[in-house]
Amino acid sequence: MIKQAANAPKYRVFIFFENEDIKNLLRKALKKRGYDISVYIKPERCINYAASEFRLCLSARACADIIIMGRHIVEIKSLDFIERQIKGKCKVPLENKLIISGTFDELDTARAKALGVRIMHMPFTLTELYKWFDGCEERLKKMK
Repeated sequence: MIKQAANAPKYRVFIFFENEDIKNLLRKALKKRGYDISVYIKPERCINYAASEFRLCLSARACADIIIMGRHIVEIKSLDFIERQIKGKCKVPLENKLIISGTFDELDTARAKALGVRIMHMPFTLTELYKWFDGCEERLKKMK
């Protein structure tokens, strides 16, 4: 597990999850790594959340470095939201988007794989979660 040094960049993480237990677990795991964490029930700040179809992202840079969400976000399936983000040129790397769910069917699993999004099935271990964070950090370091 990579731990951030005091002078290391603070990675920005958005969590979109309704389940309080999962949100608290993620918050604790991310805090240990020194991440800047924002927790929401739904991604209202994203231009592609409320739109009925995709819109072009107007941000000059990514709004977050990592996004973690449940299978369903309020009013939309996570995979539908991610597809809108892709079409809208979202700047958050696809590989740094994680969907956590206890119920993913074969169709949605194949769809997530085709999109390049990681799925983590519940129950999951902190070791598995930390390994994914390590990969995100490595990708982000290469991008700078």
